[in-house]
Amino acid sequence: SLPEPDPFAQAVSLAQAAAEAGQTANSTAEWLDLAARWQRASDLMAAVPAEDPRYDTAQQRVETYRENSALALAASKAVESEAE
Repeated sequence: SLPEPDPFAQAVSLAQAAAEAGQTANSTAEWLDLAARWQRASDLMAAVPAEDPRYDTAQQRVETYRENSALALAASKAVESEAE
């Protein structure tokens, strides 16, 4: 049987990919995609159970990733207004 997916590890890997993509994002679509990725990473961190030894770290990252998602969303709007 396959091992249970580890939401913490999934979130970290998503966050790393999003952070890398964020260095080159310059279109509204790219920033919106990043916002969605950070939100997904945040949701995965929120799924880490309280009995997990990394729970406290996960809870902090829920906030951090949510903030990153909001920043990416704001960036998408900024790019949009520049394009007009």
